[in-house]
Amino acid sequence: MPDRLGLLRKGAAAALLCAGAMWGAYTAAQTAAEQAFAQAVERLRAALPPDVVLEHGAVAADPVSGRITVADVAFGPRADPQERIRAPRVVLEGLRANGGGIGSLNAENITLTILDLGRPHRMAALGSLRATGLSLPERGQPFDPAAMLLDSLEAADISLTPVNRNREPSGRIGRIAIAGIGGDRPDRIEIEGLDLRIPELGFGDGLRIGRAGAENMRALPLVLALAAGTPPQPPPGVSRLSVEGLSVQDGSRAVLSVGRVASEGEAIGGSPTRLRGRLSVEGVEIAIPPELGPFSLGYSSIRASIGLAVEAETAAGDWNLQEFRLALPDVGTLELALQMTGLGADPAVDAMRTGRLHGFTLRYTDAGLVARALEQGAKQGGMRAEELRRQIVEAAPMLFSGPGADGNVAALRRFLERPGTIELTARLPAPVRFSDLEREGNAGPDRLLRLLNIGVTAR
Repeated sequence: MPDRLGLLRKGAAAALLCAGAMWGAYTAAQTAAEQAFAQAVERLRAALPPDVVLEHGAVAADPVSGRITVADVAFGPRADPQERIRAPRVVLEGLRANGGGIGSLNAENITLTILDLGRPHRMAALGSLRATGLSLPERGQPFDPAAMLLDSLEAADISLTPVNRNREPSGRIGRIAIAGIGGDRPDRIEIEGLDLRIPELGFGDGLRIGRAGAENMRALPLVLALAAGTPPQPPPGVSRLSVEGLSVQDGSRAVLSVGRVASEGEAIGGSPTRLRGRLSVEGVEIAIPPELGPFSLGYSSIRASIGLAVEAETAAGDWNLQEFRLALPDVGTLELALQMTGLGADPAVDAMRTGRLHGFTLRYTDAGLVARALEQGAKQGGMRAEELRRQIVEAAPMLFSGPGADGNVAALRRFLERPGTIELTARLPAPVRFSDLEREGNAGPDRLLRLLNIGVTAR
């Protein structure tokens, strides 16, 4: 019996020692977690301007999971305690020592309150906010935003309720997400469910976007460069931008809608001044205001798509417009290719003197515009459309003279008599200064067309 009691005593003592060790480890880990939080707050406060404060309530640390829960976080001007960004509860995980960053941050029901005539007004609210992988410069180094890294940030259910809705934007944004911010990483930005009323938009009073996205924009260096007033450097690789489901509203009526916009650009060979870009715009529809009357040519709306491809050397001002295409069903399609050089960015240089036109091709394919224009023009002049067509055909020789004039006039007449495709080409034997184009243009259209050596074809 004494031996059994001795064994029990020894076992109880060992259990107590083990429990004490575990409690000590738990307490030490909890203290370390709270200390890491205090260091993070201290680091953030040191980076804030003196007139901005960061406040918080109770802090609960769970050393097992590494989770820290902070109550009543508030951020705002020191002089106005009621003007604050507030989050009732913020959960932090993976806090790094010495305020070096966090693994993740989660918060819900965030509000922005300002004072309006002495009364608090909730100007904005976020349903939820989540950030992951925030890295800051080492302790002792300057708090340089350019050295920050952020793996992801997502805000959802954003609402804007300004004091003056007749002058400031109001509405909601379903979601904003960014990823890969900072460092030499291709970032990504997404916006979904944007529905804003913008009273001073100028063309309508509301803006809606189903989804917008950007890739490899290098947003952080871009923002820092713009803030410093320096030109941003193009990022390495291809950058892309897309917008889907865009519309401009006038009340409940869409005055402009766009199905999809997509663009991409890159620096050729890594050079910051040699750029290549493409743009496509699909599913455009524009309502024609009734106030245009006869100038609308009977169109109640215009549908369109746009394509663009260009290469440029921006330092020298060399531009090669490889393709511009504007397609308007029920109207026509306009296509242009153009090459220019010498339009440098230096404001001290006279671009009209140094700039040169190397040539262009302009093509138009009719889809009903010519007939409508002749009909409306004839009505305005009190004649029939055929009479107006004949007058224009008879005046065609006034536009051209010199070698090739007869062929140009014949092509123009064929197009007017049976509208199809007409093409104008500047067949320049050598590049022409823009100052020479201006001078000849002032002398008359015939002089300008002869300088450009315009050739006209119709089919």
